[in-house]
Amino acid sequence: MPEAPSRADAVAALKRLVDVTCDFPFSSMADRSGWLAAVLTVVGRQLIAGPCPGILFDASIRGAGKSMLCDILGIITSGGTPPRSSWSVGDESEARKKLSSILFAPQPTALCLFDNIGGRLRSDSLEAVLTAEHWEDRVLGLSVVKRVAIATTFLFSGNNTQLSSDLSRRLLRVRLEP
Repeated sequence: MPEAPSRADAVAALKRLVDVTCDFPFSSMADRSGWLAAVLTVVGRQLIAGPCPGILFDASIRGAGKSMLCDILGIITSGGTPPRSSWSVGDESEARKKLSSILFAPQPTALCLFDNIGGRLRSDSLEAVLTAEHWEDRVLGLSVVKRVAIATTFLFSGNNTQLSSDLSRRLLRVRLEP
């Protein structure tokens, strides 16, 4: 990286970054741009004083490359693939506990991937996490409430994922259609 990058350096870097995903079946150029926005969100997350959207990698069929795109995003931004977890669809209590566990970790992860979302994604807790600067909840097993700044970027993958009306405006959708 040059000490004082020029516009030509920035354009060349953008081309190299976009070339990494040249074989993925993005539904449109907007979806390819969504992947790039996801990379830039993670890179700049520590500089953003406020909430960031989650990113949903959605596809028309299984095996389209959603999880691989998330892995590439993680490798580029942090040197490794993001930790994967499942999402407890329809169980708000479990969703809240899962989010608290992730955010209350001694060293919270920069990225978290909820892989293979099935059906409709809806969660009051998730909606709050994606629009708040801080998360506050009771620590499991204790009568103590903990408050932390939210610095994790949340990724989701699924096939033809349906979103609650509030989540649809809190997630950036990146669509693959092989």
